[in-house]
Amino acid sequence: MKATSTPMATSADTFIVAGCPFFAGNVPSPCLSVKWIVTDMRVKVGGPLTLSTASKGLCLNATQAPQGPVTIASTQAKVKSQ
Repeated sequence: MKATSTPMATSADTFIVAGCPFFAGNVPSPCLSVKWIVTDMRVKVGGPLTLSTASKGLCLNATQAPQGPVTIASTQAKVKSQ
């Protein structure tokens, strides 16, 4: 689904995680995935719930250890369904 010709992000999408310089001791342990804890509760795109600046997630490293919270930097201001 698109909102005014812009694709909508969902909890099932894959994202590039930037700015995650975490280390486990002296070993680099970058963020590789996101576990979404809070998504939009009423908007779905083909099944998965959408994401917005109110969404909360946790970055995980290769061993699935938490590395810190996710920040969604910007989104489209408003979505209208048809």
